[in-house]
Amino acid sequence: MIVQDPLHGSIRIDDVDIRELAHTAAFRRLAGLKQQGHTCLLLPEATHSRYSHSLGVYANMRSMIEKLQAAGSTRFEPFEIKIGLTAALLHDIGHGPLSHCFEAITGIHHERWTTRMIAEHPELADVLARTPGLTEGVLSVIGRYGDYPVLQELLFSQIGADRLDYTARDWYFSGIGAEPLEPEAFIRAMWLRAGRLVLLPEAVPYVEQFVRVKRKLFEQGFQHPDVIGKDVLLKLLFKRARLLFVSGQLQDVPEPLLPLFDGSFWPVAAYAELDDESIGAAAARWAGHEDALLSLIGRTYLAPLKSSIAWKELDGADDPRAIAVLPEAGAPFLSEIAEQQIKYGCYRAGIGIAAESGRIFDVSELSETIREHSRYSGKRYLFYIR
Repeated sequence: MIVQDPLHGSIRIDDVDIRELAHTAAFRRLAGLKQQGHTCLLLPEATHSRYSHSLGVYANMRSMIEKLQAAGSTRFEPFEIKIGLTAALLHDIGHGPLSHCFEAITGIHHERWTTRMIAEHPELADVLARTPGLTEGVLSVIGRYGDYPVLQELLFSQIGADRLDYTARDWYFSGIGAEPLEPEAFIRAMWLRAGRLVLLPEAVPYVEQFVRVKRKLFEQGFQHPDVIGKDVLLKLLFKRARLLFVSGQLQDVPEPLLPLFDGSFWPVAAYAELDDESIGAAAARWAGHEDALLSLIGRTYLAPLKSSIAWKELDGADDPRAIAVLPEAGAPFLSEIAEQQIKYGCYRAGIGIAAESGRIFDVSELSETIREHSRYSGKRYLFYIR
């Protein structure tokens, strides 16, 4: 199997089982999940999916394993390689619609769903069961149980296969800047020290670019208040819909979403039917409901950005009592305070640079650019329906 990708070129999957996993309906479902959720409403080209991202993470993991072995940094057994590549491909298999917004609505982290999908979805479980111990190994890596610490490090560290792909992919499709972010530049400079993935000193400029890119994506993309506002609206829409359902005033709930409303057990088969389009369809139906609030929230959610939810930045000194008297604060379901999720956009710590002396420095110790970016603090906003 060869897939053409704008970041990685030709992505080749040789392993028969991994190739079959990539052809399952459970994996193809990821093509209906935009990597950055509502960001495409602000940056129209940012419609790339978790399907392409997952293939990109697989490509990164393969390159990292090959590079580290060729350099003599470590050795992997064939079974370990299969676990690592399978975990890379399936690491987002349980992701819900519209990026992390749906997690906030359900209160269930996507990695819990990933664990359930791998263990319970018949397509995936059947393929994984062909290799004894593969299911358990993949779940261990994704769950960070510590049985395969090096594979966990390669997949999930600050410069792991996951972050390298989604940052480079988000940047490529953002249209914000022309300078490409190349995962291979990082991979060429990687080394393992005592089980920790580190970079050689020549990679510091790449990390500086990486940090600048994340900051721009954070401020101009997925953590721009216009994008956060759409997330807020969807949360308010579901909050109102669930209240109406409990009181018997809403019956029009798509079947795959019913467990979220009635508290029943949520089968993986039902969850796997959800994608961005199905959530949009539910919002459109609720926008026509007789409940004035549900209809208003739904219509505002579906409206273009320029006529959607309004927002104002709050000063750091604002407290809930002061905010409550703002005219925009309004009634329940019409306003909400939200803040930027700083963990997604600004470097704090964790990228090690291996000096010739053997000492490992945090990259912030070697770069004023990175220290400056690490001092950024997130902003808070009051969102309100006009």
